[in-house]
Amino acid sequence: MALNVTVLGGSPLDWTKAPAPQMLVVYLAIFIFIPLAAPLAEEIGWRGFALPRLLAGRSALTASLILGVVWALWHLPGVLSDPGLRPPAPFFLGVVSLSVIVTWIFLQTKGSVLVAVLFHAWYDWVLLFPVAMLAPVDIERMFWGLVAVQIAIAVAVVLRGGLRQPADQQPELLEGRAAPVPAAV
Repeated sequence: MALNVTVLGGSPLDWTKAPAPQMLVVYLAIFIFIPLAAPLAEEIGWRGFALPRLLAGRSALTASLILGVVWALWHLPGVLSDPGLRPPAPFFLGVVSLSVIVTWIFLQTKGSVLVAVLFHAWYDWVLLFPVAMLAPVDIERMFWGLVAVQIAIAVAVVLRGGLRQPADQQPELLEGRAAPVPAAV
């Protein structure tokens, strides 16, 4: 993505800011820590707890969009504390579209929170390098490019029918996780 920003008229990559080879050990430690920290905690909450409950009585797309907005708001303090690092508009659109993608992954893996954690950790890891090497003026351009790709993937998932199944057709995902839905009188 960082190379695409450069090709699309951004500043050249500053390779002097690329991580030094000895930093790869630090990044490897971070890569081991990241899945145990934010993605683990977030995905237990988002996919392990909230999503199955949101799926009760809603389509997977609606549940994904609701969860995406909540997830984006969760990051609001961090985003507003340094909007140059994570520009608010593309970041929030990206989180909502990423929620659709992660919901699709979650549904395709029969409710695997572990796979959601690993995907989230991989996503965070991949973003570390380009953000470190881009000129500050190009970070927003990179996020807009990333959002475009994520929205295209989310739309493809939806159009392909990956989220069209109503929640009641996903009983194995809801079993034991969601609060019981009262019967209609």
